[in-house]
Amino acid sequence: MKTQKSIDVCLIGHDIQPSMAFTALVPEFASRGKRVLLAVMNGKEYAELEPSVIRASDYVLIGMSSSEAWSKIEIEAAKFTMDNEIQYGFYSDIFYGYRRKWFTPFRSKASHVFVLNQAEVNDAKNLFPNALVIPSGNPTHAGYFTFQVSRSEVEERLNIGPQNYVVLVSGTKFLDITTAMIQAVVH
Repeated sequence: MKTQKSIDVCLIGHDIQPSMAFTALVPEFASRGKRVLLAVMNGKEYAELEPSVIRASDYVLIGMSSSEAWSKIEIEAAKFTMDNEIQYGFYSDIFYGYRRKWFTPFRSKASHVFVLNQAEVNDAKNLFPNALVIPSGNPTHAGYFTFQVSRSEVEERLNIGPQNYVVLVSGTKFLDITTAMIQAVVH
């Protein structure tokens, strides 16, 4: 007989994208009567993961952050869930994020892996042979296409008129790549 645990779903992530996606999921889980623990770092400094939190969970959904160093809390969660036979899955917030090598030791026992679209499903099934692969998208992406400020407001804030051109260079979190992008635009 399965023991009732105090948390239905534990969401664990370091990078900003899985943190934002998991935060967006909390109201949906709550509306279904699920007890959720949100353990996200929003891309900030690493914090210790309390094993009792995971032990109290029926299911743990783990983000797949952008580097092995930033994935420390996620790797610890995956190791703990696997070693203690707690059901867990992964959430890939970016194209091919599920391929990240630092999650390889945990692939075979994952019950789910969420990928961005249908095109990634077969590839992910090869890497996660025992997992249900679900093309879920990323709930934060929709907001990228909604303008928070109108063009006229931007022109006013920058003190430029509609006759001027502005080039937006979005950059990345990696300074060397962003610097190269800006240099390319300038030249």
